[in-house]
Amino acid sequence: MVKGQKKSMERLWRDSCTVYVRESVVQDSLTAFRERALYEGVPCKLSFQTLPAAGEGDIAQVSQAVKLFLSKEYEIPAGSRIEVFREGRQFQFRRSGEAGIFSLHQEILMEPVKERA
Repeated sequence: MVKGQKKSMERLWRDSCTVYVRESVVQDSLTAFRERALYEGVPCKLSFQTLPAAGEGDIAQVSQAVKLFLSKEYEIPAGSRIEVFREGRQFQFRRSGEAGIFSLHQEILMEPVKERA
């Protein structure tokens, strides 16, 4: 029964993601870091939730929670960068916190990658 439930849930996942990790590389006695794709083309679902406005005075601050749903068979290390592809659009996130592991899937809270000025 669980296998059938998992397949039904995953049919709703129309997005895909690539997970990148940083690894250290020693070159000429110096340690550098590079990014490497850990998983590519992973079926997933990206969810956005607008949180209530908060703030002081007349200026309200609206924030957004972004959550990624994917199979629990993928081990996503803390600090990974994740690119999500949805209907021809690309979203980039950095991973924050630990994944919430459930019986059929995992949920990962993420933060958008900020563009550098």
